[in-house]
Amino acid sequence: TYFFTQANLLGQQAFIRSLREFGFGSLVSIDVPNEKSGVIPTPEWKAKRFRQEWFAGDTVNLSIGQGYLLVTPLQMAAATALVAMRGKVVAPRLLVGVDGKAIASWEHHNALPDISADARVWDFINSSLVSAMYHDEGTGVNSGRNLPYIIAGKTGTAQVFSLREDQEYEARELNQNLLDNSLFVGYAPADDPRIAIAVIIENGGSGSKAAAPLAARVIDAHLRHNFALLLQ
Repeated sequence: TYFFTQANLLGQQAFIRSLREFGFGSLVSIDVPNEKSGVIPTPEWKAKRFRQEWFAGDTVNLSIGQGYLLVTPLQMAAATALVAMRGKVVAPRLLVGVDGKAIASWEHHNALPDISADARVWDFINSSLVSAMYHDEGTGVNSGRNLPYIIAGKTGTAQVFSLREDQEYEARELNQNLLDNSLFVGYAPADDPRIAIAVIIENGGSGSKAAAPLAARVIDAHLRHNFALLLQ
């Protein structure tokens, strides 16, 4: 309900504009081919695609990532890095060097402008993401414990199919390919970010069950410079 309320307060146009400012709906332009831009639905897009008008319900659906919205894992990682860097855009690379030697630079063709916001806004977002990982009621609370640094992150759970009004979700009764997709985005250390990450595990269940624990292991391996930790 929080996100529904915020979407209504912002309004459809401002909400969609904000999504685009964070890179959704456009190519991140990493140095690999065949990247997809995803879909940021608009009233014009819906009218052309479905010959239907835009409803208030479309806006609130959009606010929680449902409805017609399509984003890529790379866009999620890039947006998370932007939050970690408090509005400064970080252009992703597949590879920047080998054995300490820099490879030829690659021109970033679609760099977004930095986002300017009051420090209190970034502080609030950062503390909220930390709470999601460490507050007793946080969905990622079991993933960041016992680490020597603080992870800021958010779990997500994406439905694979739609339920009828009279239908209930019973995971144990579903085929594996119908289980929810497990998602997580985050960065660490929360007070001095050095890595941002997006993890999606298809049909993995809830974000706290699968994606968040795996992301914590990847973050830990990166910050400790010990990728053998991933094999444990």
